[in-house]
Formats: sequence, structure tokens, C-alpha cells
Amino acid sequence: MFRKIFDGVVRFLLGVGAVMLAFAMIITTLDVIMRYFFHRPIQGVYEIIELLMGVLSPIAILCCSWKKGHVSVDLVYNMLSARLKKATLMLSLLCTCAVFILLATQSVPLIAEVMESRLCTPTLGLPMWPAAAVICLSFMLVIPISVCELIAAFHSRQEDKS
Repeated sequence: MFRKIFDGVVRFLLGVGAVMLAFAMIITTLDVIMRYFFHRPIQGVYEIIELLMGVLSPIAILCCSWKKGHVSVDLVYNMLSARLKKATLMLSLLCTCAVFILLATQSVPLIAEVMESRLCTPTLGLPMWPAAAVICLSFMLVIPISVCELIAAFHSRQEDKS
């Protein structure tokens, strides 16, 4: 049941990210058309794009973690023994967990601070706290994914025939 809820939350965030990316592409296209053909740029488009890109980056990291789609360089890794491969994988997953725990724990007080200060964008006055909340949620969701991968790596069998 936890897996279904977790997958649902991740899928929801990915859907939000897809909508935001589509909106960013549309508004950028419209801004270019308005700017160059009508000499009337859309006011505040840069800050909208900045907010969207700030939120889309953690969602993209979450997506890559969830789908196990991270790029890896295995030039040296393939030459290691099975035991060293397992140790390397576990070390990298431990580092991933530590970094995202740090990011998530630092994001929570940031949300409170942004809400308390009523921080908004300068031109349009868009509140910043929803972006901070999505960023924090994305970081928090990467943690259980990394922990599950770490547990799976720990329990994997060594298959070194050399």
C-alpha cells in the first residue's frame, strides 16, 4: 500500500512538472512572438521561467531516481571485482542519501522562513513558498528511493566468477 501511495505522489509531481514545462515552453514562445513581432514583451516572463526552472530541477532529479535513469560512467567500474562493485554502489547510495537528507532538512526551515517573510517575485508578486515546498517534497521523496536501492544493493548476491 505504501508503494502505491508513494508511486502516486511521485507520478503526481511528475505530472505537475510536465505541465510546468509545457507552460514554460508556451510562455517563452509567446514572449518571443510578442517581443519581436509586436514589440510588446510579456511582463514578468523571466521570473516565471526562473521559478519554474527552480522547481523543475528537483522534480527531474526525483524522476531520474524513481526510474533509475541516472547516467553512469562504467569505464573503470566494469573492471572491478563484484565485491568492489557492490562497495562502490553502496558508498554512492549512502552519499546520495546523506546529501538528500541534508537538502530536505535544510529545505523545511527555508519554507517557514519564506512564508514568514512573505517573499514574492519583484515584478508579478508571485509567492515563493509554493516553489520551496515542491523543491523540499522532491528532495524528501528521493530519500526513500535511495534507501530502497541501498537495501537492495546490500542484499544482492556477489556474482564474481573471476
